[in-house]
Amino acid sequence: ISELKRLLKKQSIVIVGFMGSGKSTLGRKISTQLSMTFVDTDKEIEKQENLSIKKIFESRGEKYFRKREEEYILQLVQKNTESLLISLGGGSFINDNVRWAIKEKKIISLWLNVDIKLIFKRLQNSKEKRPLAQEFDTEEKLNSLLKKRSIFYKDADIELKVQEHKMHSILSLTYNTLYKYLENKNEKDQY
Repeated sequence: ISELKRLLKKQSIVIVGFMGSGKSTLGRKISTQLSMTFVDTDKEIEKQENLSIKKIFESRGEKYFRKREEEYILQLVQKNTESLLISLGGGSFINDNVRWAIKEKKIISLWLNVDIKLIFKRLQNSKEKRPLAQEFDTEEKLNSLLKKRSIFYKDADIELKVQEHKMHSILSLTYNTLYKYLENKNEKDQY
């Protein structure tokens, strides 16, 4: 971990991926261990709007939410002066302006690519009902949306393929992958 901290210097990381992939859970754990400030963009937008994401979708629509999401992320990325670990909402990285700003600021983007069966199971068991999970309520519908978004997720600097749900294994894979990426002077790769 100390070597990884040294290689990271003050670089920030964004975790991208599909809803239910575990971005926030992983982000909180990594940020603690790497002494980074953790930001969950969905939670921050909920605080600013004083509404849940679900309520924002219901009362103001997805278009309004996506605009607020873009504004918040661009402001966060542009004003970033510290080492942040940012968990982006599932649809954030499909926004060209968001992806461009992340690349421009040389923030490391990490795609948490989780098996659709695991995602579907997580969403079914989740107490927190996500707005799009109601519309995409079968594994087939979810997989269709994931395929559309994967085109954009593939732009991430690092792809982490996750087939299991043991956090210690995912953390180990993440640290090893980040280490290799930083050691190889930020060459894009898939692990």
